[in-house]
Amino acid sequence: MKAKERIAYLKGLLSGLNPREEDEQKILLALIDVVDALAAEMEEQGRLVEEQGEAIEEVADYCSELEDDMTAMERRIGTLLPDESGDEEGDFLDETGEEGPFASVSCPHCGLAFYCRPEALEPDEALECPGCGESFEI
Repeated sequence: MKAKERIAYLKGLLSGLNPREEDEQKILLALIDVVDALAAEMEEQGRLVEEQGEAIEEVADYCSELEDDMTAMERRIGTLLPDESGDEEGDFLDETGEEGPFASVSCPHCGLAFYCRPEALEPDEALECPGCGESFEI
């Protein structure tokens, strides 16, 4: 039995038993009203806990999507990130230790300007914009 059902049962018992004195009945009715109010508050708190749980799940899903997007972005621009040695310049060097030729490119779809190595692309390979993900020829 839930709290509300038990309270209704107590109210029924009280009305059926008719306590000997009117004062006793008033006290018992007041106690039942207090318990009823507490039960109502507990139900409201339970509802709020459920709502907060749903909100937390939504935030967790959103964070997971952000993490996936960040991972995809890191893969797209991975050659521009510093290597583990902390040598930020190292990623911009070609096999001979010389700076590789980078070209400044603007995405025709979103307008994002970024750098790429055109010689790293295969012939007829489209370049993917790290901003919008659209592919285009350079």
